[in-house]
Amino acid sequence: MTVSNIPAGCTGADFEISAYGTSSSTPLAIFNSTATKAIVYNNAGTFIAGYKTSGVNISSGSGTFTITFNTPAALASAVAKVTLQSTNHTPWPCSDGGPCEIGETGPGGGIVFYVNPTGFNCGASFSSTGSPSGGKCNYMELAPYNWSTLGADPHLNWSTDANRATAVPGLTLDAGWSLGAGNNVNSAALASVIGQGLQQTNLIVAQNGTCANSATCTYAAGAAKAYTSTVKGVLYSDWYLGNIGEVNNLCKYATAQTGSPDTRKCSGGEYVSAPFYGSGTLITNQAQGGFSNSYYSSSDQGGATGNFRFDLRSGQALSNFTKETLPCAVRPIRAF
Repeated sequence: MTVSNIPAGCTGADFEISAYGTSSSTPLAIFNSTATKAIVYNNAGTFIAGYKTSGVNISSGSGTFTITFNTPAALASAVAKVTLQSTNHTPWPCSDGGPCEIGETGPGGGIVFYVNPTGFNCGASFSSTGSPSGGKCNYMELAPYNWSTLGADPHLNWSTDANRATAVPGLTLDAGWSLGAGNNVNSAALASVIGQGLQQTNLIVAQNGTCANSATCTYAAGAAKAYTSTVKGVLYSDWYLGNIGEVNNLCKYATAQTGSPDTRKCSGGEYVSAPFYGSGTLITNQAQGGFSNSYYSSSDQGGATGNFRFDLRSGQALSNFTKETLPCAVRPIRAF
């Protein structure tokens, strides 16, 4: 179907297309089996699919567009009339794959805590095509409070007992990082590893074994990897344990410090002890995440027997923490 001679004044509008038979005022299903309305959005003169319109191809021109349904549902012989009306634009919400802002509900049912408009490498291969849609990722969401069905974030060991003194094959300390006073991680390379946590989690799980579910898993990465969510009939199974660069941004969200550069380290949620001072208030409201006043585990190891953990209270990222005997809080995240 082609629509032409569209006035320039229609920029920013949605065009709703419906079809009707000869004997009913009820619109026919025209594509995707049951969809009765196709929406085309005039995005500054470029015509693209609008809200909840998928399974179509749109060819855009100057003041014109052609829409083709990949799987038509109505026969041409059944269509007596087609209607076209312009309406105010309805943007795709974040939960349906539209643009996201920090604090919104993400597609996986979590809370968006990180936004990067230019995109970042992500996915199991930590690549520029690693997002669920095939390109770079732009967002990260955190699993909601009670994600493990155990209430507050569970405190788990970093590895199983059998591997507490064995380095994870293929998993190294992130390149470019160095340790400062008190084993505090230097923030210079934090941005470069954002999005790599899924790859790291998969390596840890490959060594320590897959968990049947989050509630019974005994180690951090396994519990995060075992978490899944189903939203609007879609299963999301790409949750993981974030690395220090990602947990750094989780800390910023948890202490109301979002918006700072990726290279800036979170300064924590409260005063702990000199010289570590927090600058925000730790979010304990369950609807906003409900974080624990605790150390949080990351998917970075600090040698064969240690790992990195992040203190949300002080913003201190520490290494050489024993993998097995000192458990830390766990919160899964996902990138999209």
